[in-house]
Amino acid sequence: MEEGTFVYHSNKPEWGLGKVIKLDKQGYAYVFFLEAGMKRLTNHPEFFTVINSISSHPLLDGITSINDKSTSKYRSLKHLVEIFLKIFPKGFNDPEYFTHEREYKYKAHVEMKALLDEPVFAKLIAENQYGELYKRTSRIMNMTNLVFPNEKMALRDGLATPAEQQEFITLLYAMLYKEDDPTSHFHEFARFLKKIGASRWTNQTYFLFIRHPEKYLFMKPAAFQQGAEICAFDIKYKSEPNWTTYSALLSFGQYLKNELSGYGPNLQAIDLIDVQSFIFCVAQEIYEGIQLK
Repeated sequence: MEEGTFVYHSNKPEWGLGKVIKLDKQGYAYVFFLEAGMKRLTNHPEFFTVINSISSHPLLDGITSINDKSTSKYRSLKHLVEIFLKIFPKGFNDPEYFTHEREYKYKAHVEMKALLDEPVFAKLIAENQYGELYKRTSRIMNMTNLVFPNEKMALRDGLATPAEQQEFITLLYAMLYKEDDPTSHFHEFARFLKKIGASRWTNQTYFLFIRHPEKYLFMKPAAFQQGAEICAFDIKYKSEPNWTTYSALLSFGQYLKNELSGYGPNLQAIDLIDVQSFIFCVAQEIYEGIQLK
């Protein structure tokens, strides 16, 4: 058994999959288990079943040190599911969940699909209808409370002239619908937001999330930093919007979506709206003790 090896504890199968983080000279193994967190155990073959068929894991790959601060507040996904089901007993199928979390985001998605679908968007650009397109983006943003008023104001103030609105619309279209180089389009949009004084993670990711909730997440910095922390998932966070952090966030979202599906029919996420809501709810509950109902 070496550092980095994936294992199960022979006598504690309920701890789930583990990764050997450190082997010390005193004969102890420090192993991080998905269901139990970090454990200091006697390094003896009878206690471990080595899993050679696994060479990587979305969450465990990010844990590299026994002193990693990301492990100190770790909660297993099973625990997070229990918290979520206390708030919404029927999970994603709970009527209260639909009312408080999913419905308004999905309505914004439907509206954006109608007003700013790719053919419609392209047609209005070809007709130089940038003012109309800007009005439509404002309408979509104002349909939810996901972006704080001061963040919306920063974006609005930065788009005061027709030239700024045209550049905004052109870059937004490329980020939403041109799939040739998503990293470049993301960074071009980020550079523009910085230029107009509206560089916020919320402004950067709102339209991606609302238009394409099947593959993109909305980045609410505090909630997602807290959510990643309690899951010990390294999202490589930086305050300025960047693709490295966002790509890690998307991996986090897909990991949760896949793992939640194993907890029964009430936790089968339809899309990343459900994942975003799950992270937000459990982070709020753990850090602030807020019952969202």
